[in-house]
Amino acid sequence: MAGTKDVLHITLMGRFRLRWGETAVVHLDTPSQQSLLAYLALHPDQPHSRQHLAFTFWPDSHEGQSRTNLRKAIHHLRHILPQADQFLEVAWHTVTWCSSAPHTLDVAEFATAVAQVSTSVSPAAQRRSLEAAINHYQGDLLPSHYDNWILAQRETLRQQYLDCLMQHVQLLETAREYTAALISARRLLQADPLHESAYRRLMRLQSLSGDRSGAVRTYHVCAAALQGELRVLPSAPTQEVYRRLLTAPASADGRAEMRFPLVGRTWAWRTLQTAWRRVLGEERPLFTLIRGEAGIGKTRLAEELLDWAARQGILTLYAAGHAPTHSLPYGPVAEWLRGAATHKPLISLDDVWLREISRLLPELLLDRPDLPPPGPMTEAWQRQRFFTALAHAVFRLPQPLLLFVDDLQWCDVDTLEWFCFLLRFEPRARFLLLGAIREEEMSPHHPLSPLCHDSQHSNMFAQIELRRLEETAVAELAMHVAGRPLDAGQTAQLYAETEGVPLFVVEMVGSWGSEADGQQGEMGRLPEKVQALLEERLADLSPMARDLTGLAAMIGRSFSFDLLATASDAPETTLARALDELCQRRILREQGADAYTFSHDKLRQTAYASLSCARQRLLRDRVSAALAG
Repeated sequence: MAGTKDVLHITLMGRFRLRWGETAVVHLDTPSQQSLLAYLALHPDQPHSRQHLAFTFWPDSHEGQSRTNLRKAIHHLRHILPQADQFLEVAWHTVTWCSSAPHTLDVAEFATAVAQVSTSVSPAAQRRSLEAAINHYQGDLLPSHYDNWILAQRETLRQQYLDCLMQHVQLLETAREYTAALISARRLLQADPLHESAYRRLMRLQSLSGDRSGAVRTYHVCAAALQGELRVLPSAPTQEVYRRLLTAPASADGRAEMRFPLVGRTWAWRTLQTAWRRVLGEERPLFTLIRGEAGIGKTRLAEELLDWAARQGILTLYAAGHAPTHSLPYGPVAEWLRGAATHKPLISLDDVWLREISRLLPELLLDRPDLPPPGPMTEAWQRQRFFTALAHAVFRLPQPLLLFVDDLQWCDVDTLEWFCFLLRFEPRARFLLLGAIREEEMSPHHPLSPLCHDSQHSNMFAQIELRRLEETAVAELAMHVAGRPLDAGQTAQLYAETEGVPLFVVEMVGSWGSEADGQQGEMGRLPEKVQALLEERLADLSPMARDLTGLAAMIGRSFSFDLLATASDAPETTLARALDELCQRRILREQGADAYTFSHDKLRQTAYASLSCARQRLLRDRVSAALAG
């Protein structure tokens, strides 16, 4: 394009303005002249017949007069526009605007940015395109003009602008940038004061930001606007959001203040948000599973969603599975029902269901001495009735509902079967069943598998697999824990020590002293919580697998099958079974056809430290002999 002094800048949104470089182009004052220029510029490289233009801009004049008006308008444009012949190609029967002429058009720039939104391949690129489109839109198209063609295009552009604002708000909310999202939400309502879904979005953002009173005020503003302009009440979804705000516990606003920000989990958080929107939009239950190794941040991710929902007044219930030695049948269900006691889900249940639920909550019989205790459950139909009673109790709770079970892999078979029953019991129920499982505890025949397969077959399943953090995310998390940025050397050492496991990062940085030298010196020490977690994982192994872990730890981080077999006194079939167990438990990872490596070096160190001195000497001699042979 030519230099900035030789460019025609056309502004049509918000107000009509022409500039040649930095100089305003004046004397184009009449609406018909401005409208004609806008029409030609918005339809470049299209030969427009004079007859069509005359009828479009002077429809109330007879043909001769309208053609005369057109001829005068074109003459005036050619006189006013600098170097007009670059822009206007005027023929005997047609008039054409040349797109190759040096000019800018705000509507075209807006349209280009809107088009880039749909082709953006990443959230960051989409955000840039959305913000460019929003900034280009400085107001409605020619707001003081009322030609029919302008009205239609004005509404199209305006709707595109509103869509961009809505997408921008959604993107910022997903990124948990609630302050910035509030700005765009208010901008959306300023452009369309009757946009009811935007009021709901603003209410949600205000509650997520801790401004519940502001969210309540927004509801009243919405109600007044709808009543004043349309003589209608807010819709049922808007009233539901309002009721949740009024009934939400006051403590929900500050529950997450002591947690460190969620780092490196953008994709996982977006997947959780999508799952929740499916529950609301499709009005159906959904089972979502968060998978990953111990310490990877499964519970932390779930807590973020629980806090996010609770701040909006959505009922959230938490329960945890326990190791088999401490597990009780239907333990998570009992924990949910006791946690929801303030909502009194059982108060309106029929006695036949209360009697069944008293199997799980025997305290009900203390409150209702007139209720006969249930008999033994020996028949299949009795189990079915018990399952139905529990489902009725859950569905007495306000919806939408978020149910979370941590360490789902430890739930008993009966509980897992009831979860399957619950997901099918009421097809239109709006609840999300969220579970977190340790990947190392799973096997192909785990009792949880039928629940996953059944919900997947019914299109009610979503899964999130958490990976270890990248070095940049480790540095960001460490900065939040330490209260200051780490230098490059500390970041590199911390990443090497933790290998990107978030729990290890938090605990190691949290265990540092207050002085920089002390922090660096204590880097390699294992905090108690990390040590206990690693010891727990090793303790859950079979005796043969545990012994083999000690031998492998003596060899080093990586080793071959042949070296391990030579140093071990176990038969190869036993050795192979133990290695399969270690790989399934994520203690080891396969490397190629016949090599293995510890999944984390801290596991190897912990296994080595658990060996007695005598055992270390014995294994060291075996490894030395195997290497020498």
